[in-house]
Amino acid sequence: MAPTSTAIMNYLYNPAVREATLQDVEALEALDAELFPHNCLGAKLMKNELMHGRCWVIEEQGEVVAYALMRHEAGLVDLMRLGVREAYRRRRYATALLDQVTRVGKNTMLTVLKDNTAAFRLYRRWGFQIVGDTGGGGWVMLRAGEKSPALRTLHT
Repeated sequence: MAPTSTAIMNYLYNPAVREATLQDVEALEALDAELFPHNCLGAKLMKNELMHGRCWVIEEQGEVVAYALMRHEAGLVDLMRLGVREAYRRRRYATALLDQVTRVGKNTMLTVLKDNTAAFRLYRRWGFQIVGDTGGGGWVMLRAGEKSPALRTLHT
């Protein structure tokens, strides 16, 4: 029986997300270098982040095509990386990964390049607010589950 269009749409909009393991380091390092060539983490840092943080991946035909890397400390989730291989964009993979990340804690922080308009729009739709400027071409954004001290300070 052929899949229905509804089944296909559900698959595309609800991709299978799994938590990364140390066996994913090589694939994650390669994807990180592809997506963030000017500040890729490298194998050693990627392994360290997997050991001390959390990472989710989406695979297509056994290949990691999207990932979200984060740390959770002192009530704040720091989304360090969210990336989707170009050929796999516009399939809601970033949305599925962001959903996983924001479930970890009430307050989520990230940095996004000012010229990355697609990512910026995604984060705004998810309720992220600009709370700072990196001074290097990026915005610091925060999504507060409750009114956080950072947002109270910014808006008073």
